[in-house]
Parts: sequence; C-alpha cells; structure tokens
Amino acid sequence: MKRLFQIITLESAAVSAHRKRQFALSISLLLALFIFRVFSGAVLGSVPYATHVFAVMVYTLITNISVNILRIFIVSGHRKRRNISSEEHDNFTVGVNAIVNATTVLATVVFIFFVFDIEIRSFLSSIALFAVALTLIFQDFIKNFLFGFAIMFSRDYEIGEYIQIGTMPKGVIRNVTFSTVQLKTEAGDILYIPNSVVRAHEVTNFSKLKPKRINVEFRLLRTQLGSIDIFGQQLFSHLDKKYPGTFEIEKCHVHVKESTKDEILFVLEASTKKASLKLKEQVNHSVQKFAVEYKGS
Repeated sequence: MKRLFQIITLESAAVSAHRKRQFALSISLLLALFIFRVFSGAVLGSVPYATHVFAVMVYTLITNISVNILRIFIVSGHRKRRNISSEEHDNFTVGVNAIVNATTVLATVVFIFFVFDIEIRSFLSSIALFAVALTLIFQDFIKNFLFGFAIMFSRDYEIGEYIQIGTMPKGVIRNVTFSTVQLKTEAGDILYIPNSVVRAHEVTNFSKLKPKRINVEFRLLRTQLGSIDIFGQQLFSHLDKKYPGTFEIEKCHVHVKESTKDEILFVLEASTKKASLKLKEQVNHSVQKFAVEYKGS
C-alpha cells in the first residue's frame, strides 16, 4: 500500500513540482468529468454533439495521463543516471516533453475524426490543394519544428553549454523549443535564434573544447606598461592566486592585437580546465581591474 501511494503521488520519482501539479490536475479533471457524466448524463444527451465533445475530452485526458506516466519513468531514470535534479532540464528532458505534447495534440485530432465519424481519406482529398498552400506558407515553421526535434535529442550542443553560432555573439544555451534556440549572450541579452538558422551555420561548442580557453581583451596605456614579459608573469600569477587550480599557466599567453601611440590593446589567451560564461565574466572583470591598477616596472 505504501509503495502504491508513492507511485500515485510521484514521491520517489525525479519529477519537478510543476510537472506533479500538471499530472494531478489532469487526473482531477478526468475524475470530475466521470462524476459529471454519472450525475448529468441526461443533460449531455439533450445538447447536440455534447456527448461527442465529452468523449474527445475523456480520450485526450486518458492519452495525456498515459504518456505522462511513461514520460515520468523515462525522464526520472535519465535524471538519476546523469545526476540531474528534478528542477533542471537538459536536451533529452525537453525533447521528451515535446514528444508528450505532440502526442497529445495528434491524439486529440485522431479522436475528433473517430468520435465525429469523419472519413479521413475524403477529408484529406478535399483539402489537398489547401494543404499544399499551407505547406508553402508555413515551410519555415515546419523546418524549425523538425530541426527543433533534432536539436533536442542532440549531444552536439546541450542546454547549459557555452557556444557560438556562426559569427553571432557567444552565449549559453538557456532553452530549446520547436521554433528557436534561446541563447544568453556575454552581454546578458537573450538571443532567440531560429532552429533552421542554427542548423545552417557552424556551431562552436566551447564547453566541449579540450583544452578549454578563455580570451579576454584589455587595454594598457604605454606609460603603464614597462616590460610585457613582466606584466604577463604578474597577470598569470594574479589569476593563479585568485582562481587556484583553474588555469594551466604554462599554456596562457598575452599578445598584442592593436597598438597606438598612447595605448596597446592586448588579448589574454588562458587555457582552463573548465569553460563557462560565469567564469569568463569573472576572469574578464579580474583582468580589467588588474590592467587598470597595474603600474609597470
């Protein structure tokens, strides 16, 4: 009995609180419909097509609950294998959620045809030309939809990873939908990139690079600089003390990108054991502060 209660309440499953509420709402709504059917059957029978609509709603809810139960077991096992909390999402969980939603919508359409006794073949024949026109009009949407599925189940770039798409700004993947990949850029902006654009461009995944690198640009006045070698040694020492065990100092370099009579634009290329937007922001702040305060010798 205790085990049954745990299954019903999803106590032992790695399921988010939001998903649990949705699941409980679906079951509650299904029970409410059955109770209404028992006590108000005569009312339903007196309203045209009311019983048909009622049947579609019941079948849809049963389908939704069934696929959600399957989703709970699949996603819960996946989260436990990858040590992901119930409130976190990755490409796989987003993809499974999308399949559940698509299955529910498709099932609803099928039930409408079945319950209202609509001949599918004649219906498709009657809208054939209209369907071709819709396909041409919504071809970009269809491409994004299909590419969205491919991205959701891809391991090439996943939610939380630091990437660059073509020449667009670098950023961290925040979410993947049927229409876009949502990217949080280094400037803090949220960039919505259509899935078809993502698939059409090369994608650099900095989170999968070995070794990983962080590049930071900064400026120094010529009057500050002194010796470049001494500056580089002091900068690397500063980073090693501030972020112990993070950088491979022997693989870090500072080189000149641009030079004017008053100042020099440098680029720090730092090899690190991990790469993330948060770490890059912290390192960028540290390097800029160090450059401002530096007094050459």
